[in-house]
Amino acid sequence: MAFLDLLGTHCRSFAKFSDATKASKDLLSKPYAEASKVELKGSAVGGPTFIAETVIGAVPASTPALAARAEGFTAGNFRVDKFGVDSNAVVTAEFSLAEAFKRTKLTFAAKDQTRNTALKEDKRTATATIGAEHRAEVGTFTAEADPLARVASVTALGGYRGFFAGGSVKASLVSFKAEEYGAVVGYKASGATVAIAGEKNFATIAASYHQKVDERIEVAGTAKVPRALSNDVEIAAGFTYKYAADTTVAAKASASTSAASGYRRIHLSYAQQVSPLAKITLSTALDAKDIGGSNNTINVALALSA
Repeated sequence: MAFLDLLGTHCRSFAKFSDATKASKDLLSKPYAEASKVELKGSAVGGPTFIAETVIGAVPASTPALAARAEGFTAGNFRVDKFGVDSNAVVTAEFSLAEAFKRTKLTFAAKDQTRNTALKEDKRTATATIGAEHRAEVGTFTAEADPLARVASVTALGGYRGFFAGGSVKASLVSFKAEEYGAVVGYKASGATVAIAGEKNFATIAASYHQKVDERIEVAGTAKVPRALSNDVEIAAGFTYKYAADTTVAAKASASTSAASGYRRIHLSYAQQVSPLAKITLSTALDAKDIGGSNNTINVALALSA
């Protein structure tokens, strides 16, 4: 019996370790524009997609004002997942080769930040990660190595009838000692996923929940609690509601009890496909401690496609 059959029909939407909590994280981040920007997107039928973005207004120096990338170019089993450059001179590239071996996909990802003057000098690094993803009868396994950073990592995820469990280990290629490890367990029922993960050597316990209530409503929540039970607890909960075929509204509340950088925020988002070629998103982030203060932001994102 194949691995995805072991997971059951309710677990077919993810098979990698990193996907176990992805749905909840995406719902609590993607609907909200982090900056006001204009995005231009163009694609050929069956060909790659080209995307250009420009940020409007004052932004931190670490946020590039301009960025361009290409996605989805394919030639046989070879695919350019992403190739891009931005105004901070950061270059990113991601490639993959499906079925390089039976049930195995090879991947390559590189990022060059050596010329990014917005970063501190010790952060201006380059990475080049070579990886493989193998789907076996008992689970999905990934292995990656970055010879520039001299680190390697492996992950595994398996499951049965909706229950799943997995682990990850990152090790130095110099000392061959584990630098970071973690694990996840959870259950995926019809339309809902709940997971508990131990992150960063189990220093933090993270819980996540995601549910697609119906064709219009999705809800999610996350919580991170230090194993030492200190005051650095982070929680977030939110929902998206497809008000109409071309309109989606979203809201979330997030909070941190950190003594140094604690916060309480309310995020609201309204997105509308105003035409087949244009989508506008209006987002706001409110400081719940000081609704009328200067920490509140409003961002507008306009996406144009052809």
